[in-house]
Amino acid sequence: MNPLVAAKEGCAFLKDAEVTSPEHDSVALLEFVLGVSRVRLYTGELSEMTEKELLTYRLMLARRAEGYPLQYMIGTTGFRGIELSVEPGVFIPRPETEILVEKAIEILPAGNVEVLDLCCGCGNISISIARELGRAKVTAVDNSRESLRLCGANAKENDVFENIDILEGDLFNTIPEDLRFDAIISNPPYVPISIWGTLPREVRDHEPHTALVAGIDGLEFIRRIIFNSPFHLKQGGWLVLEAGEDQIKRIESELAAATRSSIMLSTDSIAGGMVAPIHLANQSDRAPVWSGIESFHDLAGRPRIVRAMLSCRVGAEQAQCSG
Repeated sequence: MNPLVAAKEGCAFLKDAEVTSPEHDSVALLEFVLGVSRVRLYTGELSEMTEKELLTYRLMLARRAEGYPLQYMIGTTGFRGIELSVEPGVFIPRPETEILVEKAIEILPAGNVEVLDLCCGCGNISISIARELGRAKVTAVDNSRESLRLCGANAKENDVFENIDILEGDLFNTIPEDLRFDAIISNPPYVPISIWGTLPREVRDHEPHTALVAGIDGLEFIRRIIFNSPFHLKQGGWLVLEAGEDQIKRIESELAAATRSSIMLSTDSIAGGMVAPIHLANQSDRAPVWSGIESFHDLAGRPRIVRAMLSCRVGAEQAQCSG
């Protein structure tokens, strides 16, 4: 069969199966099976497909029609102009996270910068920052060894391995207490457990539950990041978060309400991720911790990113505030 005819039939098959992007996916699978680029595919210079190639293609189409993610099938995905390896058990990067990176790069200072990427997954955020800000030093953290292994492999493939420190840990628990960053960036789990069953089948049936779900309201990880970040940011450093569209206003409110007296963290709790109240003497308890709080929309026009600057860095024994 001619490859273009096969692609047309594949598109119709996936469309009947109600796959979201039938034309894109049918061509991507054909490229993978034949080992050719899209440009070469459409030049019409390819020979007829062998029976083995056609059978392999149709089997992959059938699996895609059942909801198995395209990225897991071909083993790669694109992100901000780079190609990343992905595999089952590791979260697949989404286009909206490209905006998270964009909004982080906007506020990072020129020259040497230190960035913390929490819940780094396959490394899409860390690698993008390291590539686009050539003098950046990124610390990438995740609690999944599979994700960290893939992050390292992707960093090597994209020639930024020397710029990224990869750590296994639960958010901040492996970060040295004296280490301060210019920015903390995170696309953490933020799906409420109550809506897990309503997610598309290719997500709920195949992507890792732990990389998506975060408690009853989806803010379990985000709250921990907000409370711990003042201990790990430089004065004037930035926190940039991705979240669900119905969570953005709540996150903005929590950031705006945060004062020195409302930060519930002690020296002992920093490593463990637990929270406990502290009291700061000889300081204005109402001094705001965050300023410049703003949100941004994704490509579909939904609120998706929150960004805030640390105006008051709080330590267990001291507080430093701008102004």
